[in-house]
Amino acid sequence: MVKVNLMPNESIILKSKNVMHGGLMANYTDELILTNQNIIHVKKGVFGNTKNVKKYPLNQIKIFNGKSQAILGKQRNGSP
Repeated sequence: MVKVNLMPNESIILKSKNVMHGGLMANYTDELILTNQNIIHVKKGVFGNTKNVKKYPLNQIKIFNGKSQAILGKQRNGSP
């Protein structure tokens, strides 16, 4: 797992390795981290080096009819 800079009042709730994000050439190399304030996506290269870190604040995720609009997608073969 990669080290991320968290705010003093932020704590990690869940971590997931081997996440796929991108188009046809994407690999299961990325990481996804859920904190009490953000969703953090860590883009990694084939050899495990960190390429980019993006933070998505939880307070910016739209809620519609009581459900969050951030959902887990599926590939054509059914994998998440």
